[in-house]
Amino acid sequence: MLRTLTAVGLALASPIGPVAAETPARTEIEEVVRELLAREPELVVDAIRSYQAQQEEARNARVADAIAANREALESAAHPSIGPAEAAVTVVEFFDYRCGFCRRMVPRLDALLADHQDVRVVFVEFPVLGPDSLRAAQASLAVWRQDPEIYPDVHRAFMAADDLSAPALVAIAEDHGLDGDRLVEDMQSAAVRERLAANHRLAREIGVEGTPAFIVGDAFMPGAVPVEQLEAAIAEARG
Repeated sequence: MLRTLTAVGLALASPIGPVAAETPARTEIEEVVRELLAREPELVVDAIRSYQAQQEEARNARVADAIAANREALESAAHPSIGPAEAAVTVVEFFDYRCGFCRRMVPRLDALLADHQDVRVVFVEFPVLGPDSLRAAQASLAVWRQDPEIYPDVHRAFMAADDLSAPALVAIAEDHGLDGDRLVEDMQSAAVRERLAANHRLAREIGVEGTPAFIVGDAFMPGAVPVEQLEAAIAEARG
């Protein structure tokens, strides 16, 4: 019966011209569909669910292939990160400093790093929420270029800041002992612009549409995911 429903659906979806649309054959097909819907509506639900499952499986396969093809770019040392360079597992986060959900993830990631000394978190700046987002991403990359050791503290300070104007970002950096003039210079550098452009290309290839989005091993997890979900993905990646 499901095969019949599928065949009928394909027939209805076929490119029939306006004249053919009025033929007896099409009328008979439509009548079969109406009878089937009235008699066994659960078949329609099952068919829809099956189609959605197939689409989801295909999407997951495409994402997994894209992750595998871009593994080196995702885990590159060009991105700011926290944790050992030779970590057993790498967690990649696409984030935006103006994203409220990204801000919620800060304590969760801190807890994760505290519990797993062999995990590295890579921060991929993906500014999508306007000029303040872009400016903060530029400042973040400038901080990483100037002093990776200070980056984690400045990153948390940027995440907590209400003001992401250039003077406020420079002030935060200087409060942490960084050179404000060099920060401004690096923010406008070609290297920082190219890194952000590369990040956006990487997001498109993976299928990242918003922030936050996480990649652990082969797993792609959009949204502010619970620590338990990250823990499970880390365990899977270890295995």
